[in-house]
Amino acid sequence: MDVVLANYVGATVTDASNVLKWNRLEIEVIGDGDVVTAQVPEAGARVSGGSGFVVLYTNGEMPQSTVEVPDLSGLSIYTANNVAASAGLNVSMSGSTNGSTATVVSQSLEPGVRVPRGTVIRIEMRYMDGND
Repeated sequence: MDVVLANYVGATVTDASNVLKWNRLEIEVIGDGDVVTAQVPEAGARVSGGSGFVVLYTNGEMPQSTVEVPDLSGLSIYTANNVAASAGLNVSMSGSTNGSTATVVSQSLEPGVRVPRGTVIRIEMRYMDGND
């Protein structure tokens, strides 16, 4: 189930972490401050509860490390989610997401581009048997 992220900038790390954990999201904190100064993904982004994560920045730290977007086309839901997570990306899925035979037909970020760790990649799933 997707979780729509709130704006945690200005919140304490403790408060933001408690809400994110309640939504079954992993948290990574960059910096040693007590107040969130930036977040990835941004407020309003949809991430998968139970497998998504949020990077919280403190003390004026800003996203600097980037990850390369993998090519997810043709992969199953399970494999695409694992590949994206291993690359440091969150996944938001749409289309035919029930069952294990649906495959990725499109993705919102071009393979090979570099984006901040934690960025959400939206993937569209379809059954390729013509019944979707």
